[in-house]
Amino acid sequence: MEIEDDEGILEGEVNQEGERNGRGSYLWFNGNFYNGQWAHNHPEGTGALYYSDGGIVKGSFLLGKLNGYGISLYANGDKYQGNWENGSFHGRGVFYLQRQNQWQLSIFHQGSCKHLLKTGFGRPISICNVKTSPFILIGFDARDNSKQEQNTYVKDDNEESFYGRYEGDLVNGMRDGNGILYMSDGTYFDGNWKNNLPNGLGLFHHPDGKNDVGIYEVNQNQFIT
Repeated sequence: MEIEDDEGILEGEVNQEGERNGRGSYLWFNGNFYNGQWAHNHPEGTGALYYSDGGIVKGSFLLGKLNGYGISLYANGDKYQGNWENGSFHGRGVFYLQRQNQWQLSIFHQGSCKHLLKTGFGRPISICNVKTSPFILIGFDARDNSKQEQNTYVKDDNEESFYGRYEGDLVNGMRDGNGILYMSDGTYFDGNWKNNLPNGLGLFHHPDGKNDVGIYEVNQNQFIT
């Protein structure tokens, strides 16, 4: 069910007060789009927020801000992934600089880098620990700046198993409800589904970085808004 208010359009759950609450997709009239969990009109829980300028933040939200683990993809190609507190980098995280093709593993405090631990080249996808993770891959140069981090590795972005997978609701083995499908060419659809096809509010992300967001009808092969 789609509900329009003063700020945008919701497809999802509301509480008795009419607030966005539970699981749902929301398209603001300014072009921003969020798909995930809500509590009292705020993103809360797991979700992804897509900005109209091409930026993306996804992870664990609390009162509308990232708290815990999350990823921020910037419109210029830069990327941060790691720990957050109240919407700021906080704790261990990797910042990737697109122009230099360089990553930096650091300890952050309230958005500021306090300790640079490691640097290297290549686009990272995750942080791994040799003692706790079976996934260990160094596909590029790395310089150890801290002996404490000798068991910490940064995983390369060439991870084909990430693609061609679906995360979300299923009905009778078919995509139905809310979910995200990653495709092998880098395209993904994040939003609502019916009978294995996009249906309702959703966002298509293209390999060139372009996002198409709007209302999708299962009987039409195009966005209608």
